[in-house]
Amino acid sequence: MIDDLVYLAAFRYALGRSSYIVGTICDELLKADLSDETKKLIVREIKEAKAMNNGLGMGCDEFQWMKVKKKFIKDLT
Repeated sequence: MIDDLVYLAAFRYALGRSSYIVGTICDELLKADLSDETKKLIVREIKEAKAMNNGLGMGCDEFQWMKVKKKFIKDLT
């Protein structure tokens, strides 16, 4: 559970930033063994951020977040 908390904190730090950290965090999220609950929360927060103007950062950052969202949705089905 503590691992999920650390990943979630890193995710929330990076979400919406326009920085190299987005790619690094996304890569780590995709490799992590996260619970379904954490994946659902991340998907929800990505969707909420996307609904805001520039909520996911620049285009390259948004691309990274969409990869995470797509994989987590696939994992959850």
